[in-house]
Amino acid sequence: MDNIFKNIGSRIREERKKLGYSQDELADRSGLHTTYIGGIERGEKNPTVTTLQKISDALNIPLFQLFKFNSEKPDEEDIVVIDEIVDLYKTQSKRTKRVIKRMIQILGEDLE
Repeated sequence: MDNIFKNIGSRIREERKKLGYSQDELADRSGLHTTYIGGIERGEKNPTVTTLQKISDALNIPLFQLFKFNSEKPDEEDIVVIDEIVDLYKTQSKRTKRVIKRMIQILGEDLE
């Protein structure tokens, strides 16, 4: 369970730094104490949903963004390829869609 707090803390730190805020500035904007912000960012504190809402409001992001832990973003080329695959998939019959899905599952199992 500690991992979730570290992940949330890392997301808060990441978003704070994107905006160029110090911990002091985030504390001021959220109405929280600087040491509490630091503890949350390090994953040492267990913030309530209300506290997380104050922080997300101060960061001007939706609350759910604090729970998006994978910071890897696909590059533009990946997005184009994914869009092309989705477009092709949409034109297929139900049977073919099931086959495609199963092929992707099998490929994913081979990679593990």
